[in-house]
Order: sequence, then structure tokens, then C-alpha cells
Amino acid sequence: MPTPTEAVISSDRTLRILLVQDDPDPVAHIRRAFRVSGETPELVVVSSIAAANRSIEEEAPDLLVTSAHLPDGNGLDLLRAHPDRPFPAIVLMSGDQQRDAVRAMRAGALDCVIQSPASLDAMPQIVHRALREWSVMEERSRLEEELRAAQRLEAVGRLAGGIAHDFNNLLTIIGTHLELITTEVPDNDAVQESASEIEKAYESAASLTRQMLAFGGKQVLDPVVLDVNDSVRSVSGMLSRVIGEEFELVLDLSGESCPVDVEPASFEQVVINLVVNARDAMPAGGTVLVATETLVVGEPLVCVGGSLPGGAYCRLSVRDRGLGIDADVLERIFDPFFTTKPLGRGTGLGLPSALGIVRQSGGDIQVESEPGVGTVFSVFLPMAQGGAESPTPTGPVESTPLEGHETILVAEDDRSIRSLIHRVLTSRGYEVLQARDGEEAMELLRERGADVDLLLTDVVMPKAGGADVAVWLDEVRPGLRTVFMSGYVDDRLPPERLEAPHTRYIAKPFTGRTLCEVVRELLDREAAPSR
Repeated sequence: MPTPTEAVISSDRTLRILLVQDDPDPVAHIRRAFRVSGETPELVVVSSIAAANRSIEEEAPDLLVTSAHLPDGNGLDLLRAHPDRPFPAIVLMSGDQQRDAVRAMRAGALDCVIQSPASLDAMPQIVHRALREWSVMEERSRLEEELRAAQRLEAVGRLAGGIAHDFNNLLTIIGTHLELITTEVPDNDAVQESASEIEKAYESAASLTRQMLAFGGKQVLDPVVLDVNDSVRSVSGMLSRVIGEEFELVLDLSGESCPVDVEPASFEQVVINLVVNARDAMPAGGTVLVATETLVVGEPLVCVGGSLPGGAYCRLSVRDRGLGIDADVLERIFDPFFTTKPLGRGTGLGLPSALGIVRQSGGDIQVESEPGVGTVFSVFLPMAQGGAESPTPTGPVESTPLEGHETILVAEDDRSIRSLIHRVLTSRGYEVLQARDGEEAMELLRERGADVDLLLTDVVMPKAGGADVAVWLDEVRPGLRTVFMSGYVDDRLPPERLEAPHTRYIAKPFTGRTLCEVVRELLDREAAPSR
């Protein structure tokens, strides 16, 4: 993407130069130098710092050329008055005064030029050199800011993922014990009523951790190729109900197919989060516009999480005509738990989780906002090869048997979860071996490997994790059915590992019934061939 200065250099627009000089002779010399070069920039000439300040406030120049000494002060004061100016500055000096030149550079001058006839004759070349150097500085500054933003998002995402991991362990214990209570005390109305309230709190907490994991890009996604237009249409009815009768939902969908590779439920959550955010930006009601289009970009797209390479994209945009977002708030809207909504109205995870899902799907988000005018969020997702998959018709789901007699090795470093899983599985008839970490699991497999029908292992453990055990198994017991469980996933568990026919993944928090269903389904699969 060209910098603002590059755009000026490469366009046909007339270059605007603000020349601050009270001596008419250098002004005439500079005008003559540009005429000789065949260039006709717009040369705005003022003779004082006060007049220069007024000119900058009215319309910023593309370049500032100022004398070091002016009737109402030092030209360097003009530079100091505009430290964040979006244009380069050149200082004209009356002699070879090294000390003044150093002061000028410290004040932010890009170049210092002695007012000699030869230098003034070369002013067109000096101006273009300054513009090129300024363009390089702009690009470097942009890249540095992108790097800082990406590092900040990565650090916060890692923190959110770690918190969610620990919290999901606690929720697994809460949810499974809750399930046991409701099963073992079925006829006690008071217990069932309390259990129902606990379950609601459990679901709310689990939803929060899912959003934290989505922001950190730590979810396990199961993407398919779908048409963005079809996905938006499928949730439009629900969206209308969610935003309320005082709002109008308008769809402006592309006439072309928009195939992207995403997980359907997660993508729908992105759309819902952005539409709800647009609703909340218009307290008095209004219109929420959801639009899609396909586009091919040649230059990198600068987005919230960094730059997307040029290529073919589907853009989903959600626009409101609401309050808009102030610049200082705009910098923080994707921070987890940051919200401008009243207490109890928002968690501060809607936008961060949307960003996490989009980035994990290979895309990114742009935001444009103007206070009092409105905001538009644009989601860019790479176009997928081939057409979208048709949804598979669903019929009645057969109940999965939960009982078994097989031997299961459980590797889990959290003692409470390990004991709970042992209780759940043995109550269903399974024989359960327990290991506190990956090293203990490998030792047990050496001793009783032939007896073990399935390994149920946490991904993140001390000494050796579940992925380490799986790599070791590839050599000593290939094809052993393995269920990985974790509060989040990272690079330790590569996607191809989860795609193997003899493996499954179960995300914490889970209930005892869900765990038994996953275990039974994997055990009943046709045996994977050994190599």
C-alpha cells in the first residue's frame, strides 16, 4: 500500500509547498529554479511564523520549506509547534552554521540547506529527495506500528488462552460434578432447582472462555467451504430478532458466490457479534447494513492484526449510522474485556473473539469510524478454491451407548480432573489406568501397552505433554486410539494429528456424558491399520 507521500509523488496532483521566507530574493530564486526544471508546484509563500501556522491549519502542505530566521521568531519554533506533522520540513540557513543545523535536525527537520545560489538552483532536486526520504520513513513507521500491534495482540491472546485453559479445567470439574448430582439425586426438587441455576452460570462461564480462546486463536476449528451469502441469509431471521423492532436489518449481498474456508458456527458468531455491536452503537434505533462483495487486491491490505497479502478476498461489511468511535477508543476496541457499555451490558469479548476467529481462518478485519457519522467493520477472508459445500441433511440422532469394558489410560496432570474422569469412566464399566504426566503415561504403556485400548490425554502437561506421547506412540504403538483433551490448543498439537482416523479431540470444559460419548464412538470405529 503506497504511503501518503508516495501517493503524492506518483499522482498527477499538484505538489503543495509552503515556503516561509521574508526575503524576496530567495523566493524569486526558488520560483525560477522550478520553472527551469519544468515543474509547476503550488508555492504558498508567507513571511512569518504566525502566517505559516494559519496556512497549516487551513490546509496542510506536502512539504514545508522555512527560513531559520524570521521576523517573529526562529523557524525552528515552527517545527516544534507541529511535532506530529504529516509532511517533511527543510530549513534554509544563511551560512554554514553547524550548531544551528544540529538544532534544526533535533527539531525535526529532514534536511538543512544553505541559502547559496547553487543550493537554491537545486531546490527541485532537494524537494524530491526529501519527499522520497519521508516516504521511506512513513513506510518504516507503519511497519513498526504493525509489528507493535501484532506483538501486543499476540501477547494478550497468549494471556487470554492461558487464563481460559486454567478456567476450563475448573469448569470441567464443576460441570461434571453437577451432572453427577442431577443424576444421583433425581427426585429432589430443591437440588434440581439449584442445579439448574448452577448450570446456567456454568454455560455463561463456558461461553466467556470460548470467546477468550477465539480471541487468542486457540480454538479447534472444523472449517468447510461455505458461501458467505448463504451463511448471512441463514442467520438473518435470528439477527432481526436479536437487534429488536426499532432497528432495520438491510442485506446487500453480492450477486457472485463468495466461497470461504471457515467453520460455519464460528463464522455465524462473527456476524452476530458485529451486528449486535452495530445495534448498540445506535441507542435511538436505526439501520444495520450487512453487505458482501468479492474483490481482488494487488497491494497488501492493512488491517487490525497486520497486513494481508494481495489476492482474492470476500469482504463482509457491517455498517451503522451511530455514534461513531473516538480515536483513543478505536485503538482499544479489540482488547479483551474492554467495553464502553454500561456495567452489565457487555463483556468486552464480542469484538476480540470475532477478530480471533477471523484471523484463525486466514483473514483479518478493518475498521473505519467517524464520531457522529457511524462505523463500518470489514471482514476480509481469502476466497476458497471450488464451490461451497451443500449442508448435509440431518435426521434423528441415534443415542450413543456409553458403557464399555475396555482399558483406558488417562494422562492428566490436574489431580481433581484425573480423579473425576476415573470416577466417570469406571461407573460405565471401563478399567482405568492413571498417569500424572506424559512420562508416566509412556512408562505405563511400556508395562501394559498390550492391554490399553485407548489413551485419553491432556495436551499440556509437565515433563511431557499429550503431543509428545503421541509422537512416541507412532514408533512403539502406531494406531492406538487417542483422545486429546485441553482447555486450548497451540502449536504443540498440529492439525494433521487431529485429522488421523484413530484420534479425536475434546475441548474442556466437558461433561461426563460428552466424554463417554467421544470415547465410545472412537472405540467403536474400525481399527486403524498399523504401519
